[in-house]
Amino acid sequence: MAGKNSKIQNVLNDAESEFGVPYGGSLTSSNDNHAATLIWLKEYKKYIPIPYLVDGGSITDEEADYDLFKLYSCGVALGHGKLFRKTPQTKNDEDVRKEVLQTTWASLVMQKAKQLELPKYDRKLVVSSLLEDLVRMSQDPDNLTHLFKYLSGFGIGLVVVPCIAGSRIDGMAALDGHGNPIVGLSLRYDRLDYFWFTLLHEAAHVIYHFDRLESAIIDNFDEVPEEEFEQEANYYAREAIIPRAIWRSSDARRVGSEEDIMVLAHELKIHPSLVVGRLHYDSNNYAHHRNIVDEFSIRELLKDHI
Repeated sequence: MAGKNSKIQNVLNDAESEFGVPYGGSLTSSNDNHAATLIWLKEYKKYIPIPYLVDGGSITDEEADYDLFKLYSCGVALGHGKLFRKTPQTKNDEDVRKEVLQTTWASLVMQKAKQLELPKYDRKLVVSSLLEDLVRMSQDPDNLTHLFKYLSGFGIGLVVVPCIAGSRIDGMAALDGHGNPIVGLSLRYDRLDYFWFTLLHEAAHVIYHFDRLESAIIDNFDEVPEEEFEQEANYYAREAIIPRAIWRSSDARRVGSEEDIMVLAHELKIHPSLVVGRLHYDSNNYAHHRNIVDEFSIRELLKDHI
C-alpha cells in the first residue's frame, strides 16, 4: 500500500505543474481517482480529438490540459475506472484510437449527467413494463422531447451526446456517483427506428443488468454481441417493439406492403418506422420504405437537448 500511495503522490505532485490540478498534499480516494485519470491522459493524450472538444466547448485553448483532466476524471470519479484501462485491449493503433474516442464520448456523457437533478433511484419501481410504456411513446415523434422528464421521474438520466466520428458508439448505460442509472445516446444514425431500439436496449440494461452498471456498458451495434447480457438486451428491446409471436404471423413481415406496415403499427400503437426497422433488420436490406424511416430527423427533433 505504501508503494501505491507513493506512486499516486508523485503523480499528483507532477499534476500540479503539468495539468494545473490542485493537490493539498494528502491522499484521498478522490486523489486516487485523479491519479488514475492523469496516468491515462499521459499515455493516450496523443489520441484525444482535441479539435472536436474545442469546437464543442468541452475544453478551451487557454486551459486545455486542466479541462481535459476535468472531463476524463468524470468517468473515474463516477465509478467507471474500467473505461481507463492501463493497457488497451489491443496494440493495434487504429483500435487504440477508437477506444480513446469511445472513452472520450463516455466521459462527455457522464460530465453532462452531472448537471442533472435526479430523484433517488428505486429499482423496485422500474419494471419490465417500462419498455412497453416507452415504445408506446414512439407513436408521436414530438414525444421525444418529453422522454427526458419522463425517465427522470424514475431517477434515470437521459443524455444525448453526438457520436464522435470514428468511435462507432450507439449508446451506453452506467451509474453516476449517486447510484442513478444514466442512459447515453449518440444518435449515430438519424432515424426514428434506430433511436427507439437504442433507447430500449439501454433501458433493458438498466432494468435487467443493473448490477453490471458499476462499469459502464458501451454499445456498438455493428458488432455481433458475444456477451449474454447484450443478447438479452437486444431480445427485450425487440420484444417490446414487436412481440415475436405477432411478428411471425404478420402480413407486414410476409408481404411488407406500406399498408400492412401501417396496420401493424396502428395495432401495436407504435410508429410505423419501427415496423420498417424490423423489416430492414430481418432482411438486411435497408433500402425499402425509406420514406417512412426518413420522415423525421432525430437530431433536429432533439436539437435543444444536444
